[in-house]
Amino acid sequence: MASKIETVCTRNNISYGDIRKAMVTKGSRTKEDLVKDAGVCGECEGCQEHLNYMITVLCGCKEVKMKEVQDLVKAGVRSLDEIMKKTGAGTGEDCGKCQGLIEGIINQGY
Repeated sequence: MASKIETVCTRNNISYGDIRKAMVTKGSRTKEDLVKDAGVCGECEGCQEHLNYMITVLCGCKEVKMKEVQDLVKAGVRSLDEIMKKTGAGTGEDCGKCQGLIEGIINQGY
C-alpha cells in the first residue's frame, strides 16, 4: 500500500524510501522518531495518511505487522530466513525490500 507512493511528507518532500531508511539505520519506530530522524513534519496530509501504516506494517506485500516481527525477535528468533519463513515477510513476488528492516530489528534485539 504505502510502498507504492513516492513522497510521504509533502511539506518537507520526504520519500517513502527516506522514511524506511531511517527505520533501518536509526531504529526509528514512532512518529516522533521519524520527525527527528527522517525529517517528516508529522502533520501534513501525506504524513497523516501514511506514517501510521509505515510504523505499524513492516511488509506491505504480505501485510506483516512490525509487532509480529519484534515479538519473534524478543522470543529469540535471530535469523532473517526464519522470520521470513514464519511471517511470509519479504517472500512475495517483487518483495524483499523489508528485509533490511527485519535485519535492523534483529540487530537491535527487538
